[in-house]
Amino acid sequence: MSFLRYSSFLLLLPLAACGEGPEKISAPPQPAGSGHAPMGAASGQMPNDSTHTGMQSPHGTQDLSGEAKLIASGTVELGGDFAGVAEGWLFVMTRDAETGGPGYVSKVAVADGAMNAAGHQVVPFRVSTGDFAMGAMVGDDFLLEVRYDHDGMVDSKDGNGTVTIPATSGQQDVTVLLDKVD
Repeated sequence: MSFLRYSSFLLLLPLAACGEGPEKISAPPQPAGSGHAPMGAASGQMPNDSTHTGMQSPHGTQDLSGEAKLIASGTVELGGDFAGVAEGWLFVMTRDAETGGPGYVSKVAVADGAMNAAGHQVVPFRVSTGDFAMGAMVGDDFLLEVRYDHDGMVDSKDGNGTVTIPATSGQQDVTVLLDKVD
């Protein structure tokens, strides 16, 4: 094909479309009782509860009932260098106790918390098997890492802080104090 014919073909190709615009295609509905829960933003819902803004795992490890298993929940108190902070994001991540490899991660809005009498924002969190899985599956004992990020962007570093504590699977009363900027 000559260059001229090829160029004409490329110019006329858009005119060969059927004349209708793009059409949004949604996932088919799942039958009731199938054990398959819709995943992620496509379902229009976030997992677990109204304060959880975590990312849903596209290949999560849910049990047969389709319910996500609790790994840990509790509160993060922003004190010290973070006293008075009422905006930003917390990344709550599980890490393997031996290797330090990442497990599940939940992203929580600091604004979902409430200021206590000391002027510290106290933010509830929940990490479950329905959250974004980054690699290592956690055992009964693991590390819980909480990272404050002022803009929610992983690559920004200024003004952020991180704390890591030991935790036990299924623990519901974890209290984390984050008080130092990295």
